Amino acid sequence: MSTTKYFSDEKIWRGPEKPAWLFNEKANLGRIFLSILNRDPHKVAQISDNNGIRMTNGEMVSYAEKIAGGLKQRGCKVGDVVGFVAANGHMLAPTLIACFLLEAPTNAMDVNQNEDEIYAIFKITEPKFIFCDAEKVNLVEKVTGRLRDCPTMIVLDGNNEKYISIVDLMLEGDDEKLKKNILLEACRPIQMDYNIICCSSGTTGPPKAVCISYQSLVEENWCQNAVTSSEDVLFSITPIFWTVGYVIFLRNIFYGLIRITTTQDFSPELFLHIITKYRVTQIIINPLLLSQVLESPNLTPVSFSSVKKNLLWWKHNNGAPA
Repeated sequence: MSTTKYFSDEKIWRGPEKPAWLFNEKANLGRIFLSILNRDPHKVAQISDNNGIRMTNGEMVSYAEKIAGGLKQRGCKVGDVVGFVAANGHMLAPTLIACFLLEAPTNAMDVNQNEDEIYAIFKITEPKFIFCDAEKVNLVEKVTGRLRDCPTMIVLDGNNEKYISIVDLMLEGDDEKLKKNILLEACRPIQMDYNIICCSSGTTGPPKAVCISYQSLVEENWCQNAVTSSEDVLFSITPIFWTVGYVIFLRNIFYGLIRITTTQDFSPELFLHIITKYRVTQIIINPLLLSQVLESPNLTPVSFSSVKKNLLWWKHNNGAPA
C-alpha cells in the first residue's frame, strides 16, 4: 500500500517521512559500521571460498581498528585518498572500514585493468596509500613510479620483501591508546563530504573519478533493522571497482548478512559451486552473467533452491555499470 499522502491545503503530495537516524549524527561511516558489528561480535560476517576462513564481526572490528591504527601511524589523515588494486579477498572488508574510520576516501581499481588505465585515475585522485594483491605488486609498482608523489604500497595477501604487508601494518597499529583516539575522532563532526571515489562508465571519453557521499549509499539502509542478526547468505562476484560493489558491502553490514568472498574470476561453474556449497539466499548478478549460469551444463533443478532474493544490475558493453 502506498504511503504517499495528499495535503489539500497545500496542494502537495508527500511521501513517507524520513525515519530517525539510528546512530550518533556525528559518527562517521566507519564508526557506524563498528557499532553495528559490535552488537553481535561472535556472528560470522564473511567466509572466504579461497581458503575457507571465517571472519566474525568481532574479528572484523579488531582488524579494522588495527589497520586504521597502522595507517594513522604512517601519517594517514582526513582526506588522504587510499587506492585499491585488489580482488574481493579476505582482508578487503576490514581495510575499507579502517579507511572509513579515518575518513580517508577509498578509490578502487579493477584488477583486470592495465597500467595506463589505473594510472589515468590515480593521476587524478593522487592516493597516499595503495593496497594491492601480491600478484599485482609489479603492476602497481609501475603505476606508482609514474605518479608525482609515490604512495605507500601495502600488500593485502602474502608477503613481499620490498613492501609492508597487511599483517605488519596491523602490528604497527595494535595500540590501545591509538585505538581510543581514533574512535574518539570518528565521533566528531564529519569533515569529509565523500568517502568513496568510483570511476565513471567511460562511454563518452576516458573514465572520470566520481566522488560519492556515504549518505547517498546508506540512506535506504539506515531505517533497516540494523540491531539484529540475519542468517541470510549473500554472494556477488562484483568488485568494489563498481558502485554496486560498495552497495553489496553495505548490505552485508547493515543487514547482518553472511557474505561469501572469492578472488577468482567469474565462471558459471564457480558461481554454481558457491551458491550450492554455502546455501546462498541472496545473489546480486549482472543479467548477462546470469544467462551464462542458466546455460551451464552444471546447472541442476536444485542449484537455486536456497536462493530467496535475486537482484540484477546492468552494465554497458564496455563493462561499466549503468
